[in-house]
Formats: sequence, C-alpha cells, structure tokens
Amino acid sequence: MNKYQSLIRNSIFIDFEGEGKRRDGTIPLPHMVGVFRPNDKGKSGNYQATFFREQWHPAANGTGGKATEDEFEDFFKSLILECKQNSKLCIFWSSHELKVLELYLPRKLFDELSKYSFNLLPDVRRYANLRRNRLLDSGERARKLDEYFQLYYRKRSPFPSIKPGPAETCRRIDRACHSNKRWKNFSDRQKSYVKDLLAYNEGDVRCTWLLALKVANAKKLRPSEHQKSFLIEGS
Repeated sequence: MNKYQSLIRNSIFIDFEGEGKRRDGTIPLPHMVGVFRPNDKGKSGNYQATFFREQWHPAANGTGGKATEDEFEDFFKSLILECKQNSKLCIFWSSHELKVLELYLPRKLFDELSKYSFNLLPDVRRYANLRRNRLLDSGERARKLDEYFQLYYRKRSPFPSIKPGPAETCRRIDRACHSNKRWKNFSDRQKSYVKDLLAYNEGDVRCTWLLALKVANAKKLRPSEHQKSFLIEGS
C-alpha cells in the first residue's frame, strides 16, 4: 500500500443533498449529508447519513438506523475533532461542498475544517487528462461524477439514479414530513422518496471514494502542504 492509498483509506468522504443552487444564486442549507468511511482493506466501507432538518425526524425513524439527526454546526464540530485527532482528510467531489461549509459554518470552524478538506475533482480531472491525453471538460460543459466513474470502472454496475432528482425528492420529503409526524403514516410512495434519496447519496459518496482510490493507486493526489504531514507509508 503506497502512502496515498493509506491517506485516502484513512479519510472521511462526504456528500450533501438538498435543493442546490437557486436561480438567484443563493445556496440553501443542505437537508442532509452522507458519510462514507472505507474499510482497512478492499473497496467497501461504512455509510451513514445525517439529517439536518428537525422536521425530518419521522423520515430518520424509517431508515432502520441508516440516518441520524444533528445540527449542521454540531455535526461538523465532531467531524473536525475526528479529523484532527486521527489525521484524517474530509474528502468531497467538488467545490460545492466547500462553498456550503463556508456559508453555514462560523468562520473559525470553517478555517479549521479547511485544513482537512480535500476537493477531489481537480486531481481526478488531471489524472483523466493524463490517461486519455485530452481535456475531458472541454466543450459545452464539465463532466459529472458518474461520467468519470464510468470512465474508470466500466465493469462495475452504475450506482442508482434518482427521479425526479435529488432536489425535488428533498422537497417531497419535506411535504411528507409536514403532513405525517410518524413514519408509519407515510404512504409507500413517500417512503420510497426517503429510501431512494439515501441510495442515491450513498452511490455518490461511494463513487467519490472509488475515484479517490483510483487516483491514489496512481500516486496522483496533491494534498496541501499541511495535509502532506498525514502521509504515511503503508505496510
């Protein structure tokens, strides 16, 4: 195991779900975050979701322990402590997560978390360009997470998509929780919104982990100067 593999295997992978960026440019607080912690070996790991909206309590009750509830700031206080005590990185797919954190965390907490935060997209894009000898993001739009994943994991089954989309699914869960204070009162369709959102989020965060593993295998990660102190040689 090289030092980059050790680094990302000791990392925490996160992915937000919510309404996303609005037409007026504002970004609302996410409804939830998914967290993936890799196992010591192999490509598996543990997934856990945290809901940030108090009204989602009945939805959390219906997940069989897969989702917990917490305040946004409190959740990231705990995450910062875990990163600090165990020299872990907090890895996410793109700059969106960092923008959300900067918007909704107190400045002191954001600055502390930034020391451990790692945006994976630039390194994946750079590695893809080196391998394919072309700019994958040239043209009309940037490539999406699932497109990069399919580029490097052609033999793996694609992770689940979601209809009508994660933002609208969050809004529908909002309405379901407003109408029903208990999970048992959710209709089958309303229950499917919660299950589908978690499956979609887990797929995204696992995609991020597997792409990080691919780049780490090639020793193409570029941590910050502070984060380089986390690098240790694997056995």
